[in-house]
Amino acid sequence: MTSRNRIFRFLALPICGGVTLPLPFIVYSMAKEGAFELGGALLFFLIGTVLAAVVGWPLLVLIEWRFSQYRFRYIIGGLVCALLAWIFLEGAFYTGAWEKIWTNPKFWHEWAPRRIVLFSSVGLGAGVLYSGIVAIINKKVSKQTENGEDIPQGHSLTNQELRLIALPVCGGISLVLMAPGVLMGHVPVSLVIFEFIKGAIFTMILGWPLLALLDSKLTRYRFRYIIGGLACTLLAWLLSEGAFFPDAWEKIWTNPTFWAELAPRRVVSFSLIGLGAGALYSGVVAIINKKMPE
Repeated sequence: MTSRNRIFRFLALPICGGVTLPLPFIVYSMAKEGAFELGGALLFFLIGTVLAAVVGWPLLVLIEWRFSQYRFRYIIGGLVCALLAWIFLEGAFYTGAWEKIWTNPKFWHEWAPRRIVLFSSVGLGAGVLYSGIVAIINKKVSKQTENGEDIPQGHSLTNQELRLIALPVCGGISLVLMAPGVLMGHVPVSLVIFEFIKGAIFTMILGWPLLALLDSKLTRYRFRYIIGGLACTLLAWLLSEGAFFPDAWEKIWTNPTFWAELAPRRVVSFSLIGLGAGALYSGVVAIINKKMPE
């Protein structure tokens, strides 16, 4: 069983991200106008919380697994997490990002440097804050499990943690395999890596909450991961099309041209990706359960 210590540390991570991200906004507003809007600060808090959970939790699992002996591991992890979150916010994993961002010299020479400095400071601040909170948690909350056993530093991954990590990996692999020309070897390695990261990011955002639902409410259904993969990729398709943005009602939901011409091909393509990812994940889970029973 997982100790309360680990639960508190996992919960503290998104809170630290949420607290740190609004600080540049508050400092800038105070310096320019002498005040700041509470609504804007709350919005940045929510964004920081979500990004810290999506990007930070898998990174935290990796850090605790392999780098627990390093004193400043959370600070370095915070820096890496913030830079990944910045790339995600820039739309670096959306349709057309390869030309607009990754291979665009103007973006990297003019726009990126200031953003890198800003998000690096946020990440370092979040890492320092999280390091302090972890020290308090370790002092106040026992590291023992409910069975009275100590959790050693650098402990091996549990069945549940392996299944969490496997999900974005399966999503990334499935998207890569469905990319045109990949199986024929006609796609640059850099583009393959980009497609894998994009698939993994979308799988973490949409797949992890869906996985929690499947494993808590639908455990008796044999093909739940395949159906879940299909649902996840269709949601990812809508998200990548901007279907939840303010102007989406006119451009997408009530646009007959979109649904008659563009949507059918995209639905088929993303459905194949989802079914493939679900089948792959089902096989991986079967192996994990065989090698490491819950």
